[in-house]
Amino acid sequence: MYQALNRLSTHRLLFRNGSNLTLLRSPKSDFEVYLLGTAHVSERSEQEVRGVIGAVRPAAVMVELCQARADHLRSSAGAGRRASNAGDAPKFKDPLLQQAADLIAELAFASGKDMAAAMEEADAIGARVICGDIPQNETLMALQRAVATFPGGGLGMMSRIARAPPPPRHLEAVLQKLQPILSGGIHTSSVRDAIEALKDRKALGDLNAWLSDVSPELMGVILQRRDHHMFENLNAMAEASLALKGTELRTVAVVGVAHMDGIENKWVNKHGTSTIQSIKSIA
Repeated sequence: MYQALNRLSTHRLLFRNGSNLTLLRSPKSDFEVYLLGTAHVSERSEQEVRGVIGAVRPAAVMVELCQARADHLRSSAGAGRRASNAGDAPKFKDPLLQQAADLIAELAFASGKDMAAAMEEADAIGARVICGDIPQNETLMALQRAVATFPGGGLGMMSRIARAPPPPRHLEAVLQKLQPILSGGIHTSSVRDAIEALKDRKALGDLNAWLSDVSPELMGVILQRRDHHMFENLNAMAEASLALKGTELRTVAVVGVAHMDGIENKWVNKHGTSTIQSIKSIA
């Protein structure tokens, strides 16, 4: 572990806020997971992914992708195109609802430089790429079913959101930065700045909590169910690690920063508080 941390010191300038890098350890073996939280449209996250994988040199890299999305991202990168998920969103007759669904598909599912970089770096060092997420089509179908539970369907969902209590005041600045996204300008520089700001885990955690109060049905599908699935994949790797040794015990997991709290909490509940370490500074 300490050798890997020392190698990370060469990448210290990548981490202004070390809270997006956490070390998870198995109590039964020397198995380690370097859990890296990213923003999917962030160039800075791409640099962090390359830096961490290059420093840790893991045997495996788990990405927040299902196999179909990983294949699509690889083919898009090979053809010089940007992978997008908006076309896979549930279909609604109401154009406002469709815009909201496209936005959820675009931002909730990894399709950016961070995941492409993770797979490229894994390939470069001969590490296995593990697709850790629920199949996207399965999640989008669950999202459709969640919307259908609202009286009036999608319009009922939008109505409930419109009537929801306002967010905590300290989140107003974050939501203001998200206005370009809500206006549809997903790939403008202002949006990239907004996404970078959401790597503040405290603000993001508070935002997720508020959204979960407003619409637990949607957040359960978009966030919590996927947190559990990715944790189960990592925990299965930890259980299988008893037969491994050396560098085979090292994994890097690259996930959206919104998933970090859920994965970490499940790890602590399973393995105890002594098995987790937030890497706040690399000295």
